[in-house]
Amino acid sequence: MSGRRAAIYIQFMASLDDDFWPASLAHLKEPYLNNHSQYVTVGEISSEPVNNFPGTTLLYTAMVPAAEAEECLTRLGGMGHGMRHLPEQEVYDPASGVPLPAFWIHSGREDHKKYQPLVESWQIHDRHIILPFNGILQRYGLSPATISGPDDAITPTLVWHDLSRPTYAVVRVTPLSVYRVPKQINVARVEILREYLEDYLLDSDCVAMATQFEGRYSTGDPAFESVMGTSKGQHAKLKGREIWLKRVEHIEAGDQYSDTWCTRLVLKPVKALDADQTLVWPDHPKPIVGSGILTGEFGVAEEAYVRDEVLQRYEDGLEFDINPEAGSVSNGSWWSVGFCKRLGRDHIVLELRKLYENAQFSVIKHYSHYAVKEESVPVPKNDAEERNIGVRTREVVESYLALMDAVAQICDAAGELYTAEDIGGLSKSEISYKGWWTNRLLGRLGNVAPRTISYPDFLERCKFIFSVFEGVKSAPLRALLVKLQVPRKEVKSVEGIKLLAYLCQLAIIAKHEGWGLIGDAELVAGKWNKDTRLDFLKPLFGLNGLRIIDSHASSFIGEPTAQSAQLKDFGIDPGQFKTEGGLALDRVYDEVIKSLLQITALLESVDLEG
Repeated sequence: MSGRRAAIYIQFMASLDDDFWPASLAHLKEPYLNNHSQYVTVGEISSEPVNNFPGTTLLYTAMVPAAEAEECLTRLGGMGHGMRHLPEQEVYDPASGVPLPAFWIHSGREDHKKYQPLVESWQIHDRHIILPFNGILQRYGLSPATISGPDDAITPTLVWHDLSRPTYAVVRVTPLSVYRVPKQINVARVEILREYLEDYLLDSDCVAMATQFEGRYSTGDPAFESVMGTSKGQHAKLKGREIWLKRVEHIEAGDQYSDTWCTRLVLKPVKALDADQTLVWPDHPKPIVGSGILTGEFGVAEEAYVRDEVLQRYEDGLEFDINPEAGSVSNGSWWSVGFCKRLGRDHIVLELRKLYENAQFSVIKHYSHYAVKEESVPVPKNDAEERNIGVRTREVVESYLALMDAVAQICDAAGELYTAEDIGGLSKSEISYKGWWTNRLLGRLGNVAPRTISYPDFLERCKFIFSVFEGVKSAPLRALLVKLQVPRKEVKSVEGIKLLAYLCQLAIIAKHEGWGLIGDAELVAGKWNKDTRLDFLKPLFGLNGLRIIDSHASSFIGEPTAQSAQLKDFGIDPGQFKTEGGLALDRVYDEVIKSLLQITALLESVDLEG
């Protein structure tokens, strides 16, 4: 240090109490985490205000040996300031053959020891980049993905999933912060799920310690004034931090500026991942520890009962295969929950030993949260209570395919060469071979339908059901109706289920008069009235009405009474959603199935030639 710089440095040195904090930095004396924190921020670059004090935050977290933690917190001046890295990322010494650490945080010790950071960060021009330490990503085999951020986000949020368990968004990253005078215009941040960070630190016998810069403006802070007096600037090295205070002018944010590099305890690990491996199953005589090999003492084909909501965790993941009829789920070759079956509307019964043999502990633990005593599972009183959402979805699919077959047969007889797949958009052979639940469109129809489903969720499910009918192709139906002597102008702008309704109207006329639908097409069309309403079609048009309500969500979407007319098409009382909206959804499935079966029976029974 030059003599002039040393003199300036000494001039501003002050004797401050270790407990001194200006108001703008007082939040730094609070604990870094609370007991309910799910994520731990291990890196951050931002210009977000704190307690209404404008300023900037730079935060980098290091792994500090547990034995050095206390000394690190009380070290004069704290840890080194910020992140260090080798110029141009030279990470290999060819002469020695030893890789070099690319990033580190100085300990601040006299021996110049370096700490491993949990983030990697660098800056170029107006851009500040921050990413997670690769070691933690590799340790848990995390897989990357992107999720959309705010509309004005400079970069999307990156997440890393632990698909083996599965646990989603173990690490969340917004990697880029851009500076525009006078501040960062967006936040860059790295967050890690607390239980994963704890586990990683325990493996290394370390604690997470942050070196954090805070520079903030204030006005009229008495704590600031009490130490500044008439001076324009103060500087002090205190236990665990270094602090600078100065008066500023012509800055809108304030006339007092305080900044610090401080060392903060981020996390002291206590519990390893899945450390609590004792699970209680309601019908098992005693707790089961870990894999259950030593303490399980499973009975022969011993069964456990769980609520079917256990499947909801896996419904949106593309990597999971769920069979809603059986209640089974698997994650490729990693794990599976099979040897199970649905029991009534809301429960799954599974073989407990097979669950422990074929699934990872995190999955087993998840299932245990939904376990119930066998005696609490209600005995179905009728067919409606016996049939689960998987069975209902299968019947919707089968009745839809049967209807498309019936329409295709009429097309064939009329000389219109359209297959059932051409008309309905679904391949019967593929569905029979692979299972309806493997089709993404159909699979979501089999998602769990809790008894207490909310009305907005009910409407969304109605939209899902109707999406099947959106697969009905209008061109084949228009061609068939024109062949049946319906004026072309009457079908030109009509689509989907309304065209099916026209076909049903013609079929009823043909049956009533004893005519052939095709052979006497001119006579049938002469009596046709497009406005004739057919009761057995009410569920399909009612379903479309509910779909429209969901697609054009209004202020009344949360009020079933606002759509009582559409609900009455299914015999649903709007008051049912207060306690058992799931049973109302059952009713929709059942009425749609009934409607499809009636349409199919009509089209299969009508005489075609007369």
